Amino acid sequence: MGEAALIRDDDGTGRRVARPRRLREYDYSQDGAYSVTICTDWRKHLFGRVRDGRMALNSAGRAVEGVWNELPVHYPYVALDAFVVMPDHVHGIVVLMDGDSEAGSDSGPALGSATVGSRAEEAG
Repeated sequence: MGEAALIRDDDGTGRRVARPRRLREYDYSQDGAYSVTICTDWRKHLFGRVRDGRMALNSAGRAVEGVWNELPVHYPYVALDAFVVMPDHVHGIVVLMDGDSEAGSDSGPALGSATVGSRAEEAG
């Protein structure tokens, strides 16, 4: 991510936060493939380190990978595509299928319910 994509937080901490990259009029609950990037707080290297050009996951990195792989078990309308864990962030492709994630359906909980305090929610 380049510097142009970063802004300073309003609270005066000098903390860098990513600008929301969502289209205002797009319905992200519809079927499709979505790119997801999640960064650690303060970009701390919490998930392992790169050794000889390869990512060596630590226990936290393995836990993140395990949770990612379990998403379709808890959300049957979700399929997973590419995924990579880096020292301070993860990238993945989530595919939403069947479009039946309405409240009251028996297709499992809404995927968004798994994200507590995400920047998308904070940005409104």
